[in-house]
Amino acid sequence: MAEFYSSLTCTMVKLLIIYIYYNKLPLTRKKGENMKILVVLALGVSLLLSALDINTAGKSELMALRGIGPKKADAIISYRIKHCFKTVDSITKVKGIGLKTLEKNRADLKVGKCKK
Repeated sequence: MAEFYSSLTCTMVKLLIIYIYYNKLPLTRKKGENMKILVVLALGVSLLLSALDINTAGKSELMALRGIGPKKADAIISYRIKHCFKTVDSITKVKGIGLKTLEKNRADLKVGKCKK
C-alpha cells in the first residue's frame, strides 16, 4: 500500500506543478478560485494519505484494503454493528480476517470512536 501512496503522491505533485504552470497563463477565472482549487488538491492528498477508520469505513473503503473483497467487507460491517472495534488487532475477530491480512493493512488502519 505504501508503494501505491508513493506513486499517488508523485502524481498529485505533478498535477499540482502542471496546474501552477498553466495558471500563470492569462485565464479567465474569478478572484479566489485558484486558491480553492489548491485547497481541494491539498485536502485530497491528505485524505488519501490518512489511515482508514474501521469503525466508520464503508464497504467500498474497506474493499480498497489488501485481501478484502465484498464478502469480507460485509463481514467487517456486520461485526462492527454488533461489536465496536476497540483496537486495530480486534479486526481479526471477524471471520475470514487473519493475522496475515491484518499485517498487510496495519499501517493503513486506525480505530476511531464507536458510533453505538
